[in-house]
Amino acid sequence: MRFSEVQPILAAYSYLQHGLVTSAQAAQEGIDTTTLTRLAQKNFLRRIRRGVYILSSVAEDPLTEIRAAWLSTRPAVLADERVRESNPIVVSHASAVSMLELGDIIPASHTFTSSKRKQSSAADITHRTADLTDTDWIVVAGIPVTTVSRTIRDMAKDHLDGDQLHHIIADGIHDHRIRPSTLAQILEPYAPRYGCDSGNDLVAESLRRFPEHDSVTESMEYTLKSVSTQWRDNPGIAALLASLAQQAGGIRLQAEKTLVPVLPQLRDVLAATGEWESILSSPRFTRQLATIIDPDGEWRRASTVKYGKPAIGGLERMQVTGDSPAIRTSGLSRGRTQT
Repeated sequence: MRFSEVQPILAAYSYLQHGLVTSAQAAQEGIDTTTLTRLAQKNFLRRIRRGVYILSSVAEDPLTEIRAAWLSTRPAVLADERVRESNPIVVSHASAVSMLELGDIIPASHTFTSSKRKQSSAADITHRTADLTDTDWIVVAGIPVTTVSRTIRDMAKDHLDGDQLHHIIADGIHDHRIRPSTLAQILEPYAPRYGCDSGNDLVAESLRRFPEHDSVTESMEYTLKSVSTQWRDNPGIAALLASLAQQAGGIRLQAEKTLVPVLPQLRDVLAATGEWESILSSPRFTRQLATIIDPDGEWRRASTVKYGKPAIGGLERMQVTGDSPAIRTSGLSRGRTQT
């Protein structure tokens, strides 16, 4: 075919696919790979990956690579037609995290999910098999991708590193893409893997570690909800921890916030229970106390070394030295992490 005939055909495909066209689509129009190679040599096209080209007049954007990889999974079908399918191949897992701008994960490969088992010879493409409903995916820049809630669920199910999971949870909430209560319910089955007693605990911890925008109110809400749920059998302890959370604002805000102001209340409540040592040794008490007053864990670890038990050691250390952990602002690194 003459160049004058090929140009408008490729331009039409690229117009509908953000500048991209596949060799399979070109072949359907009578344009062979030799012609595509010559057009690339003449700088009319640029090769993005095997079987996928972009018009040289079109600038690449951050989604060009994932869009090209997605097109290559069914290269003969136009992107718009694929999006309208009932069970499309959907961007998922770490690739979805990146597309949705959750956390700071850089995917090592492109991950797609579909209801039918699929394989690829490309080393940078991973296919997952799962049943996705219409509510499990959305279209972003012309590409089907799992929703925020489905993406976070998939990453929790895959045992994503704790800090990274907390980051994507917090980003999902901060950007108001998903209600905290809904996310807490979704994460309930996976909370124990991350050292939390419930989905509410996991959401609250995420908001503490990555506080932004309206997260003070959100973190307070889930700290108090977690406390009341876990200590419904001991209202005194529940009230004490709720008081601590309220004093700390549910989050690390001011360096002067410490446990000292509630020490008398703490001693009185524990004395009234008659089971103060078992409560102080309880993992749930230790976790909730630590996340409220010592979220970085440094002070608690130092107390444990000297006194043996985290919570008991903390009280004894305060009684002996007058020392208490300061509530500090987060120093967590926000550097991008490859996974």
